[in-house]
Amino acid sequence: MENQRSFLGKVITGQVLTEGYIIDWNSELNKKLYHRDLIIKKGHEVTPTVKHEKWKKNISKIEIVNEISAKNVKDSIIRGTVGSVALGAVGGIAGVLSAKSDTTFNVIITYHDNQIDLIECDVELYTKLLQQANENNEKGITEYEDIYFSEEEKKKNDDEWIKANDQGYFGCGCLSLYATIILIAVLIWILIKY
Repeated sequence: MENQRSFLGKVITGQVLTEGYIIDWNSELNKKLYHRDLIIKKGHEVTPTVKHEKWKKNISKIEIVNEISAKNVKDSIIRGTVGSVALGAVGGIAGVLSAKSDTTFNVIITYHDNQIDLIECDVELYTKLLQQANENNEKGITEYEDIYFSEEEKKKNDDEWIKANDQGYFGCGCLSLYATIILIAVLIWILIKY
């Protein structure tokens, strides 16, 4: 059985998720480490800073943009003048539908409060995001909720994650200690014997 591939994207620039965030949806590793299907992280965090379920529910619309439009969006976000940014042609959707799975392209995520993020993603993540936006719209979700853990919540999550993993490392540490003691005992026995 083939391992399930992650659906990856990175934030180019944004108002909700800023540059440097990685969106990793449907990763088997995430399910093992974090017990969830979506991780949104920045750098090498022990645990994510973003409440993934709230982030998903905040997605209102997904749009594909071409490179020129992506640059316009990025410039507008940097200047803080996002208003009505000129987006690319509808032909972008046809390009995505025929794209190979290793192709990446630019997508704008619009949230319920009209803030936007510009991300680069693969076809699989685009499909997941589009499904989530449609699901939110069908359910009539229109209110934006804060997606970030407070410092206190993040520290608690970090501590729980570290504690859970330390228990596993403790067992490994004990085995390493026993192996080292046995190795030393064998070496001493060899030196004495010969």
